[in-house]
Amino acid sequence: MKPANDNTRNTSPLMTGMSRGDVWFGTVLTLSAALAIVLGLLITDAPWMVRKRQADQIRVNALMAMNNDIPRFAAEKGALPHNLTELNQFAKAAGDGLPQTDLVTGAPYEYVRVTDHIYRLCAVFDLATQDDARSVFRSWIHQAGHHCFEFSTPVIVVPGAPLPTAPLNLTPTAPPVTNDGKTF
Repeated sequence: MKPANDNTRNTSPLMTGMSRGDVWFGTVLTLSAALAIVLGLLITDAPWMVRKRQADQIRVNALMAMNNDIPRFAAEKGALPHNLTELNQFAKAAGDGLPQTDLVTGAPYEYVRVTDHIYRLCAVFDLATQDDARSVFRSWIHQAGHHCFEFSTPVIVVPGAPLPTAPLNLTPTAPPVTNDGKTF
């Protein structure tokens, strides 16, 4: 005989009124929900990854703005700017403002005048460009870390100056160059 205050209970499904089908259904439903959560986390980027992609896009946008002003500067002044300060002063006079530093890290962007007609714009990126973005901004594909984009401007003919004898290359000079000199 069992004592009257025995708290041990038989909790088998048959004793609680649940059938084995109900137990299987509950198990499958629980596992399906858990699988959906795991797959959802795998398919979408983690919040920290989204923040890094957004920061990299801000960097690309800043470099694109600089790249838009450099040919205008060269056309008006007859030469490429010597540094970002000179370019920024020109942009401010035209009503634009160019960021000279990374808004996230505070690190300065780099502008390198390679020749009279070739220049590089550089920044440090958190992540490599995603594959789906490659078709939209082909000239802005980058790896993670320090990366430079190289461009050329048309040769500027200054009245009274001798004409260039070399053929003109009016397109971005590819491929992009990384900090260690490697191309990809």
